[in-house]
Amino acid sequence: MERVASEITLIAQPDDPLPWGKAALLGLQHVLAMDVYIVPFIIASVLAFSVGDAGAFIQSAFVAAGIATLIQSQLLMRLPVVQGPSFVPIGAVLAIAFGAGGGVGGLSAVVGALIPGAILVILLGSPTRIFHRLVNRFVPPIVGGAIIIIVGVALMPVALKESVFAVHRTATVGGNIVLAFIAAAFLVGCMLTGMALGAKGAWLRLLSVIIALVAGSVAAAFMGQLNMAGVADATWFSMPRIAFLNLDVTFSLSATLTMLIVYIVVLAETTGTWFAVGAVIDKPLSDEQLDR
Repeated sequence: MERVASEITLIAQPDDPLPWGKAALLGLQHVLAMDVYIVPFIIASVLAFSVGDAGAFIQSAFVAAGIATLIQSQLLMRLPVVQGPSFVPIGAVLAIAFGAGGGVGGLSAVVGALIPGAILVILLGSPTRIFHRLVNRFVPPIVGGAIIIIVGVALMPVALKESVFAVHRTATVGGNIVLAFIAAAFLVGCMLTGMALGAKGAWLRLLSVIIALVAGSVAAAFMGQLNMAGVADATWFSMPRIAFLNLDVTFSLSATLTMLIVYIVVLAETTGTWFAVGAVIDKPLSDEQLDR
């Protein structure tokens, strides 16, 4: 059975140069749409951070995601993937933080537990070239793909609870469902229309997410559910918390061992993502890429 060309042809290849304007617009769309803020938001909420501390924590996540993305996409694997925090370690992070006293102070033990695992992951890669051997033996594409599906399915109840069934102020569950339907309809509609128009509809496919976000926000405004007070009250510039500078770091053997186990799970999950991306762009991953 032949595949339709429009369904498998990428608008831009990973190494194609993009005009600055298009790159900036796509970058803005990705920042607005991706879930970098969700993991630090959940952690900050459970640990009862103040508004200022929560904002700084979320900022730190965005800064780290940006730096990691530049390193990955420009120097190491060079794949079109934007890095972000994983949902897998949330339980372990909260347990370690509460064990260290909770609050912002609990993050000191979390960072201390993350550092040894990060060093181990680095050593498994390019310096020793062990990682691709472990992947080929223990994480074939079918295993990595299964892990991605399991994590996604496990997170669906959380997404539905927080995005649809969570009612704030004058919102209703029915209204949330309507807003979700409107955003989804615009997203799918833009994608299908762009595919039908071919080259002329490329901009619809590229900007389908930001169009859906704008449409959903406009609909929310008409329904009285759009509140921009938090944006208006926020400062233009503030300093995120950075380990060893304005965030203390403490080390615990039990916390470190816990995070080492978490790193193994995250490595398997992320490797599945790499395989999926390689399949989408029709460039199978090399052993060197996996090690990097």
